[in-house]
Amino acid sequence: MVMIVLRRQVHKLTLHDAALGRMSAPRQVEEWDLGAIRMHPRFGVEQGRKDNGDLKVRAVDDMSWAPRSSGQSRKRARVESVNGHTAMPERISHDHLDQLACAMGWFVTVMGIVPGLFKADVSAAFRRVPLMPSHRWAACIAYAFDNRVWVAQHFACMFGATASV
Repeated sequence: MVMIVLRRQVHKLTLHDAALGRMSAPRQVEEWDLGAIRMHPRFGVEQGRKDNGDLKVRAVDDMSWAPRSSGQSRKRARVESVNGHTAMPERISHDHLDQLACAMGWFVTVMGIVPGLFKADVSAAFRRVPLMPSHRWAACIAYAFDNRVWVAQHFACMFGATASV
């Protein structure tokens, strides 16, 4: 029963994202050119209950899912992998607050004034950052609902990609 509710909620969340322009409307898998896209699994994770008692569900897109090369079986790529399918050949680096502090010091030295900083909490800010159209082929998700496989394509950044955190 819970699985049916999870799948229904995942479909509903996908339709909601499509209505907001974050992704395409879901279509059945047969309607897609599977040679032109890369699909990743989407599934629902239970996050407790809403005030009205309904199940609260979050859609998760496992963008680290590694496709199989011909003749290979799916196996754990690295011991550190959370889901067993992550293999990062490149090193990833991110900016740190130390660099911001250095830039602020430089600003004070050059401008002679302390910069004003502000923080804004924008709802779904990460999901508002558009994907380059040429990269969207690799940002498709697939999920099961109503005895069918549905596929949708992200138009904006999604959680589940390596740098989402």
